[in-house]
Amino acid sequence: MKCVGAEQGPPCKRCIAGNHECIFEESNRGKRSTNPRKHELLTRSLKKMEKTLDTVLKSIGNPSMVSGMVSRSPSPTSQAAQTQALLATPSPPPQSAYPPSSSANASASPKLHCLPDNSLNPLGLLAEASLANRRAQGISSSFSARPADPDPDHKLGVASDNYFRPGPMTILPLRRLYIERQIQPEMLSFVSTEQVVALFDIFFDHLNVHCELFDREFHTPSLVCSRSPFLLTTICAISSKFYTQRPELHQQLAELAQKLAFSVPAKGYKSLEIVQAYLLLTLWGCGAVERYEYDKTWLLLGMAIRMATDLNLHRKTTMTRQDTPEGRARDKEVHNRERTWLLCFALDRSVSSQMGKPHSIKEDFVIRNALQWLKSPVGQPGDTALAACVELQRIVSRSLDFLYSGTNTPSGLQTDCDYLIIIKTIETQILAWQHEWTTTRPLPTSDQVILSQFQTAMKFYFHYYMLVVNSFGLQNAMERSAVDIGHFFSRCYTSATAVAIVARDELAPMGMLKYSPDSHFVYISYAVLSLLKLIRSEFQQFIENEQNIIDLVKDVANVLADVAVNSHHAPALYSTFLRALITARTDSPQESEEVSSGDQSDNMSHGDMANNMNNSALFGGNPAMGMNGVNGMSDYSFASEMGPVADISTFPPTMADMPSSDEHMGMLSMENILSNGFWDSVLVPGYSDTMEGLSGGFVFGAGGSGLITPGWLPSPIPSGQNTPMRQSTMDFTQHNLVSAFQQRK
Repeated sequence: MKCVGAEQGPPCKRCIAGNHECIFEESNRGKRSTNPRKHELLTRSLKKMEKTLDTVLKSIGNPSMVSGMVSRSPSPTSQAAQTQALLATPSPPPQSAYPPSSSANASASPKLHCLPDNSLNPLGLLAEASLANRRAQGISSSFSARPADPDPDHKLGVASDNYFRPGPMTILPLRRLYIERQIQPEMLSFVSTEQVVALFDIFFDHLNVHCELFDREFHTPSLVCSRSPFLLTTICAISSKFYTQRPELHQQLAELAQKLAFSVPAKGYKSLEIVQAYLLLTLWGCGAVERYEYDKTWLLLGMAIRMATDLNLHRKTTMTRQDTPEGRARDKEVHNRERTWLLCFALDRSVSSQMGKPHSIKEDFVIRNALQWLKSPVGQPGDTALAACVELQRIVSRSLDFLYSGTNTPSGLQTDCDYLIIIKTIETQILAWQHEWTTTRPLPTSDQVILSQFQTAMKFYFHYYMLVVNSFGLQNAMERSAVDIGHFFSRCYTSATAVAIVARDELAPMGMLKYSPDSHFVYISYAVLSLLKLIRSEFQQFIENEQNIIDLVKDVANVLADVAVNSHHAPALYSTFLRALITARTDSPQESEEVSSGDQSDNMSHGDMANNMNNSALFGGNPAMGMNGVNGMSDYSFASEMGPVADISTFPPTMADMPSSDEHMGMLSMENILSNGFWDSVLVPGYSDTMEGLSGGFVFGAGGSGLITPGWLPSPIPSGQNTPMRQSTMDFTQHNLVSAFQQRK
């Protein structure tokens, strides 16, 4: 029996009453232990627990953890401390790994989110059979650890009971624990937590408005770090371009993001956040590339779309609509998935139209019901802008698909339809789109700055796509219907001018142009080049003041140079190119006088020959065509990595003689870019009815920071006898362009 009541000293009352010896032990509660070994034992116990936890985390089946990480020691390090500090910043409430299901069969095995939703296909049937067999055998649902030593009997693939079961990727708390305990983002070794927060602020203040992919309250640095260090690195790499406190940070983060972009799929990692990282790289990229063949924009977008499809983002997921923290958290996750898929669709259609390539995503249930998606209670105001872009891309892509539904041409471009009626019909749809999203469905916010940004962006997209659509009508009118030239010229001229003016007078002063995706500079440059293409002799009767066009192009070039943060920024590259064009155009009369009459006759004979040339003659493999002595087709013969090709019908190809002048070789690619034939077409590059469309025209550097690629032949091949020929004094000759670019150096 324990003695009590002797706080003032023994004996206690009980011992006095029973005449017992009183042994009173004073309580140690609230007092510091004087035993030094106790602390040591506790520390040793904690280390043992850490070691056990680390062993378990390492051994869990792991082809699905988030990528972009480097293995670290479980012992505390400075980088681990940075990771823990970043993870400790405020983040949304965690979501349960498996939310309550309303299904009556609560014991059903959970499916991987990337599995088919039915058994009508082979993969779905195999998964259903495997999961049903697992339930029948009553196999434990706990994770099984990998054996320490290689086991020849260890089952893999469909032979494994865990093959079709979710892994740690779908269990967000486990993923967060793994990142915090075992692996840390490599970027945190040279970027502090405060700098990461500052980079996120830059992204949400200036960049996210152009894509509306993220929710500021949901996608905190802590949440992004706990789910995908690859996405964390990508966001910081893009924002660091505008981070003036540490200018050197951008190069480090950009290189790391590019490395992770390909190490992620190499390890089999798949997650929604990885898809989002690829989309950001498609929009803003990580820097310019020297050659178009090194560009990875189309490849990265394709990887995003493939992974998104693999994760079944195209499948509609029903929201719980439960007014509980867990229900709202799950609804936000579902809304985030659908937002990502909508941006995948918008970028797929817009980039494919810019590059003249086929799109990959069809209009599924999620895409067709973007307007219903807007009504979600967990949405954000920026979702309206994304839905508007999706609806616009649906209209434009359908129109382009119709224009390329012909069967009589290699490219599929319609040649036997009334373009005037078709283009007017498409214009009506685009006008209805503009009215709906600027009047009927305005942005649901009272912030005037956000409203102004939204309206300006809608105006910019409207005029650009009006230009794209009408360029098909103008090209057809020049070839087959001269009576329509005036109508389509007016449309193209008005739209191209509007794009340039919006960029100069609205996007730049508002501060949006500086942070725009690289594709926006493609839009602007295409509009400006369209204006320059319209300064031709056959259009002189429609132009009141040619100098106004030249001045507008100069203004746009100056604006692009002003908003660029460095010489490798996309607007700086396009500014250099446009200024060179203006210099060549302005100096054209003086330079043309210096050209000898012999060269002029050669150029004219080259133009006559090109006009009468068809595709079969061009690709017939006639060596004489590539080796002629005139200053014409020899300069624009087929090119390869080893130099000009005289004959592509042989293997290996017959190489052409290299020019003796190093100066002319240095300008060969630019001469190809701006050959006289380049100005003959008003179509979007990549959409011409010739093989040139596969290689010429606007392309992207990383994310869009490229110039215009050199074509194999004059771009495009003159399209018919009805195409008006330009006067020689209006040509952008090679000699003029060489001089112009030398002056720019």
